[in-house]
Amino acid sequence: MRNITPLLGIVCLFLCPSVFGQNITLSLATDTSVQRYPEQRLVWQGREYFYLEPGTAQVEYSLAVAWTDQDRVLAVDMLPSPDYELTDSIRVLGEGEAVGRVRFYDLAKTLQPRLIFSVLLSDSSRVNRSLLLYPFYKPQVVQEQLTTELFRDEEKVVVLPVENPRELSVSTRWRREGNLQYRLFREGDQLKAALKDNRTGEQSFSIPLRTRRPFLDAQGLPTQDLGSILLSVAVKPSPLTFLNLDRKDIFFEPMGQVATLVQLDRVPGLELSRTYRIEDQEGPGGRLVAEIFTRSYVDNQQKILAVLRTYALHREEEGYLYLKNGDRTRFFTNFNILSKPTLSKVSVLRAGKDWTTSLAVYPGETLEVKVEGEGLEKAKFAFGDGRYVATLDTARRSDVAQYYQLTIPMDVKETRIPLSMNDKPSSYELLVREYQKAADLDYVNIDYGARALPITAPRFDKPATFEGEIRDITFSFRPHMLDTEEELHGIQYLEIELRVTGPDKRLIEIREIKDIKITPAPVSPRYVYYSQDKATDGVIRLNDYLANKTYDWKPWTQVEITVRHKPGTYGAAGQTRKLILMPSQRVNLQLEVSFPAGLLTKRFNQPGIGNLTGISTAALVQASFYQPGKINKLSPWKVGGGFLALNALSSLTDNAEDKDLGVLGMVSFYPINSDSKVKFPLHAGLGYLFKNNTVFLVVGPGVQVNF
Repeated sequence: MRNITPLLGIVCLFLCPSVFGQNITLSLATDTSVQRYPEQRLVWQGREYFYLEPGTAQVEYSLAVAWTDQDRVLAVDMLPSPDYELTDSIRVLGEGEAVGRVRFYDLAKTLQPRLIFSVLLSDSSRVNRSLLLYPFYKPQVVQEQLTTELFRDEEKVVVLPVENPRELSVSTRWRREGNLQYRLFREGDQLKAALKDNRTGEQSFSIPLRTRRPFLDAQGLPTQDLGSILLSVAVKPSPLTFLNLDRKDIFFEPMGQVATLVQLDRVPGLELSRTYRIEDQEGPGGRLVAEIFTRSYVDNQQKILAVLRTYALHREEEGYLYLKNGDRTRFFTNFNILSKPTLSKVSVLRAGKDWTTSLAVYPGETLEVKVEGEGLEKAKFAFGDGRYVATLDTARRSDVAQYYQLTIPMDVKETRIPLSMNDKPSSYELLVREYQKAADLDYVNIDYGARALPITAPRFDKPATFEGEIRDITFSFRPHMLDTEEELHGIQYLEIELRVTGPDKRLIEIREIKDIKITPAPVSPRYVYYSQDKATDGVIRLNDYLANKTYDWKPWTQVEITVRHKPGTYGAAGQTRKLILMPSQRVNLQLEVSFPAGLLTKRFNQPGIGNLTGISTAALVQASFYQPGKINKLSPWKVGGGFLALNALSSLTDNAEDKDLGVLGMVSFYPINSDSKVKFPLHAGLGYLFKNNTVFLVVGPGVQVNF
């Protein structure tokens, strides 16, 4: 399980005076301490942070925030982040306060943790703000004075009394203080000092301590000075001669199966061709740690070449080792016998993600590589035989894990980057893969006769209508938008689906265009590494795929175009864009035959208001008008002209004189808008009767049949 640091939190934004005004306060409290912002504001490397000292154990904080510009802020929400989980919704209490609850994952292992907020302002707009956190696990000097002793000509390692030394800046070069030399180094969770003497006597000196990053002192000022440790050393003469080996670290070989060549100081009493037992105590009966066989002198040097075989592990701080001839102690020495480095696991970490054992890496990216195993304290790793610069995080280095920050060059040529340990190849290697990220679809253009537009243009957020014939619909691509120096997307795999429906909304045709491969343009820094095989070149013409060509479409024929990334290629990151196109028209002309009855007809050569007709017959050319802004929706009125045969089928008086043929202009109103072939409109028209040789006016209902 991941280490969790719970945090009771309020929100509002401790970072944005432009939103909340200048008077912002934030407190973060436990039972024993209170931390405040902006009092604990820290600027480092040009960035502003909220400085925190969360400690090493899991801590629960209660937060309180206040701001004075209360009229501008309506609500505050916390946005999702890989750094934490929101365990309670953010609530504005009023009077410039907001509270909530958030649980952080292990702040010590999170790269640049931050809080991210969405702030609702009084004008209904939202602004997003983030606050970088600066978790600092402050080293603690447990003991300011330390006393030790060593024998003449001995090199000794002492553990310095410092807790949590990973934030310390440690230089491993030797320094001289009077008759002593020392160097600092970090081993696991301990800070150690190696000491060498020049002569006997007592001496005290201070070892200054500095942190890698600044922290806030008691006055709230940034500093990197942690203080110092006073080390008192007594150098004593020894009744035994101390033997120095040319190597301080020997890798353990079980049961002495493999011998290690070493060089010893040439001192009086050290015999050639002699096997010496190396035990962990001066008296008889000590534990056998190793055996050493003196082989020969080294020419022109005061050294002896020897063969060392190991039987047990040992560290310098555990005490001296004694060389014995039988049970007689002759010399003493000290060196490390360490587990042989073995590599068992390699993981990579990207910002905002979790550790993964997938070793696929991509050009131009910076990531963290963790190597795990045993005996890694003295292991040295190199990527690509040292051709790739990897920065070791010495603060987290231990015997079981090492962390490296690695940047993959944009122009990397290899497909594999081998990992070597101590100049020997391991079984692990990073696999260089080309990016295959789903890019925004704004590089896809569509052209249906006017001009090419990106399919992401706002025009296509709703159905796009246009007058006239569609000669063809084409898709073209702008591959230069896929890769830049700042971000690579790689080859894009697309599909296009077409659904054509008629004006009556009946499905006419479905087509799919698959295996569309768009390769980044030559301006891409990775162009030469992309496969051009079966890449889509030029434009895609829909008439090459449709049985019902676009130029044969009737007005209000609709094509629904779905452009999407190939399913399964990009996972949930794949994008989809739907467009609807259709040819439109403003006026629809129809030949209509209707049988109006009960029409009120006023002949201008006769007195009165007119008479009602029987069943008449009308043959008219009608012009229908489409409603602006609506799709295939007619207005409820029509304008037309044609012929009217009054009382053609029957007459209310059965008088032949009532029958007549006329020409007229007519306005019709349809109270019920229906697609039925038979309708009952209301008519009003003015025309001329040939038989009665007079102008007439007609008003009344009708029965309409459409063809």
